[in-house]
Amino acid sequence: MLEDDTVTSDAALADREPALAELAAASVAGTLPAGPALRRRDPIKLRGGSELEHTKALCAAEGGFSLHAATTAKAGDATGREALCKYILRPPIAQERVRLIADDLVRIELKRPFSDGTFALDLDPLALLVRLATTVPPPGFHTIRYAGVLAAASKWRARVVPPPPPTSHDALCLELLGPGVQPFSSGPDGGRDARFDGAASKFPSATNPLQGQFVIQAKHTENPCAKFSDADFSGDAASAVLTEELPSVAALVAAGELEHYLLFSNRRLAGVADGDLRKRIKDSSGATTVELFGIERIDVLLRSYPEVARIAELPVLTGPLLVSPDDLAEVILALDSSKASGYGTERLRSRLACNLTYVNEGLDAFVRSGSYESAVARSTARTGLAPG
Repeated sequence: MLEDDTVTSDAALADREPALAELAAASVAGTLPAGPALRRRDPIKLRGGSELEHTKALCAAEGGFSLHAATTAKAGDATGREALCKYILRPPIAQERVRLIADDLVRIELKRPFSDGTFALDLDPLALLVRLATTVPPPGFHTIRYAGVLAAASKWRARVVPPPPPTSHDALCLELLGPGVQPFSSGPDGGRDARFDGAASKFPSATNPLQGQFVIQAKHTENPCAKFSDADFSGDAASAVLTEELPSVAALVAAGELEHYLLFSNRRLAGVADGDLRKRIKDSSGATTVELFGIERIDVLLRSYPEVARIAELPVLTGPLLVSPDDLAEVILALDSSKASGYGTERLRSRLACNLTYVNEGLDAFVRSGSYESAVARSTARTGLAPG
């Protein structure tokens, strides 16, 4: 946001991810830590008013930022479509135009010089990290949006795209409960996405499994930073997810069709929220057992059962690390603080190299053995670092 020539972060982002909001504001304005201490000019002041301005067809500007959507490719223009896709998917910086120069600075050569003759930008390495961090999409964030028949809500989509693989929660339930899991198709679910009747094979353990009538429900979100404790999920409003679902769950219990309720969601789940929400669901529905599976628990299960990840076509080991932009922002701010306190570049490099070795050794051991314990043991033996 631009307020009195001062760049501030969006209020919602500041509440949700404060460290990332701090870096985003610094990156746009060119202030520390996004700008080097040897800056030779004043911080950037964005031009333009706060009102939306349509500069030309399919182009708009607001608060110093511009949006250009006028570049198109016709349906039969394969070359044009390829060029457009390459442009959209391009990295933030071309590797061939980045190099180290004197004074431990990073030089980024511009594709075209600025109007004032500037042909390159010299940045402190930490300043470059700040700017790159704000371009990293969070886990689960959709970087490509589809329209027309490819849109998620299009009734024609199923006719033009291949059927999806089993969802992660379906595959996990097959592993934990057994082959008797009955998944349901999309549509009104009456409080259930899948069910299972009988004795579970591995839940909560193979030696002491639960038995009875299970109902499985998945309530995923596109918000990569969402939590179970968020108001839209567990708040008191009529539109909150739990408020809408609990009557259906209670009806299934009253009808004798539910004893054990398993709720999956790609939200973060803290220990206090887990206890409070399980008690709330139990008290409201009368279910015997309530289990919540947040993104952390789902990730552990997928790593414990690699075959599940393969069935669901989830490349756990080859996919990106589960690091939120705010986590990355906190690391960068810590580096900035360490640098200011004289911690020393070489000590930082040594520590980071040791941590990277720990991760790489662990991944190699996991790939070879499939055992998390073997991965930890090898990483600890090679680096001397403890888990975590």
